[in-house]
Amino acid sequence: MTDAAPAYSAGFSRVTMGDRVTGERITAGIWYPTKAREARVSEQARSFLVARDAMPAPGSYPLILLSHGSGAWYGAHHGSAEFFARRGFVVASVTHPGDNFQDLGGYLGAQQLLGRPHHMKLLKEYLLGTHKYGSIVDTKRLTAIGFSAGAYTVTVLMGGRPDFARFASHAHLNPDDPTLLPHWELTVNTLTKQEQIDYDEPIVAAVLMAPAFGFLFNRDRLSRVPAQVRIYRAEMDNILRADTHVEPYLRSLPRVPEYRIVKGAGHYAFLSPCPEALIEEDPDICRDRPGFNRIAFHARLNEQMLDYFNRSLSAEETVAPYGLERAAD
Repeated sequence: MTDAAPAYSAGFSRVTMGDRVTGERITAGIWYPTKAREARVSEQARSFLVARDAMPAPGSYPLILLSHGSGAWYGAHHGSAEFFARRGFVVASVTHPGDNFQDLGGYLGAQQLLGRPHHMKLLKEYLLGTHKYGSIVDTKRLTAIGFSAGAYTVTVLMGGRPDFARFASHAHLNPDDPTLLPHWELTVNTLTKQEQIDYDEPIVAAVLMAPAFGFLFNRDRLSRVPAQVRIYRAEMDNILRADTHVEPYLRSLPRVPEYRIVKGAGHYAFLSPCPEALIEEDPDICRDRPGFNRIAFHARLNEQMLDYFNRSLSAEETVAPYGLERAAD
């Protein structure tokens, strides 16, 4: 376990960026180290413990680009973002247009599967072009965290090239996959005709939590991903089947990932713990299986991710072959 005593408070700002390509206005949350005092701030029925709009603490910090899952928002993993900011990281996350809690109109279409990596690249460029954040980000220590569709997003950002033609065979063999909507053919067929952008963001290390859409990749399609990767899978995931969504990443990434199976966890266990009111309002996402403690799990998860990033950034990583490690989380 890492010595993770907080050295800072968690600063936080909500920003809006303009996308000159699509004309969209994109909202993002940025967490960063500060010496200012934290206070409770309400965001979308969540309570952040942050120093809102405080001045960053002087220094040069690693950057974590954080991509949320489908139907979520930039604050879906705010607990982890606060944790890392207090320990000397800058964390940035967008609410992905067309794939968030207010608007799912882009799901399985270009706005989701092509747009998501673009949103993250735009976010990075915004940070580096803004003095408040650009002056404290160490561009040589770039990392990423992605959950579900966010893990797909991070993979593409690192150089993965999805093959959208694979949707047809996947749907034929797995017609009950809950990630496939009835209109999937209409949206996906347009994707195969669109030119893809090849991304190659210099991400040193990434954490993929319950990664989605692994069936879109094979070894060739992931051959340009140089980063070290750690993958978490929820043992009781009822949204993503491991053999079609998670395991293709394990088999095909050039560098064998670290792999942990979280015992007793459902798909949404990776989201920050919900307040009591939300547990009653949205039990499918907020209520965990009997015996699984999301608060305790996140305390361990954050420590594990911190240890992983610190090892990776210091070039002292020792990668364990997947399948040899089964976590007791």
